[in-house]
Order: sequence, then C-alpha cells, then structure tokens
Amino acid sequence: MAEDEVCMIQIDGPRRRVFIKFTNSTRRQAVLQDKDWKLKFQHDNVEFSQVLIEIAGMGMRRIRIASLPPEVPDRKIRDVLTKYGEVKEIKEELWTMAYRYPVSSGIQIVEMSLKYHIPSHISIA
Repeated sequence: MAEDEVCMIQIDGPRRRVFIKFTNSTRRQAVLQDKDWKLKFQHDNVEFSQVLIEIAGMGMRRIRIASLPPEVPDRKIRDVLTKYGEVKEIKEELWTMAYRYPVSSGIQIVEMSLKYHIPSHISIA
C-alpha cells in the first residue's frame, strides 16, 4: 500500500481495532477484495491470529466531545456536526449519581446518524 493512498491510520487499543481511512474508495475496495476480507497477523511471540477486515459502518453513533468550554451553546455543536449527518440529541455527561447533586463531567454526548466519517479532531469554537 503506497503512502499517498492512505488518508489516516487510527488505532483503538482497548477494542483491539485498527482503522485505515483511504482517500480513494476504489483503492479501498481493491485492497479488501485482494485480501479476501481476511489477514494473518503475527504477534511478537510468533503466534498468528486471523484478522477480519470490514468497512466501518455509519448509522447511529454516540460521539463524546471533550475539551469544549461550557459556555459553547449546543447550537454551535449542532452546526459543526450537521455536515457529517443528522444530529438527534446533545446532552451533558454527568459524574456518578453517588453525589448529592448532578455534576457535569465537561463532556458533551452527541447522538447522531452519520452519513460521513468524522475526523478525530474538529475545531468547534
């Protein structure tokens, strides 16, 4: 795979996934068919694992937005994310209910129906 064919590689360690975003959908499909949707991965201890390859889905997703000042209105978040799909709901994530009063964690949860992939980092405000 040539370097100019890959847009981004992202590793999701806890879920044991690797995402490769291609700039060319034709090339992506060719790689998937060429590898028969399966790969063998060799671990450091020389063991092999079979890895399934699939196209990452769109559909309904919950997106967590961190490092956003609390004074940024939901309308601004909605305006920025609308180009990636339909925003259904925006709400604040709260700390555990063990506290007497609800306390915001500073993270916004956006439920939306994706039409396009969202970049890992976006400037909202």
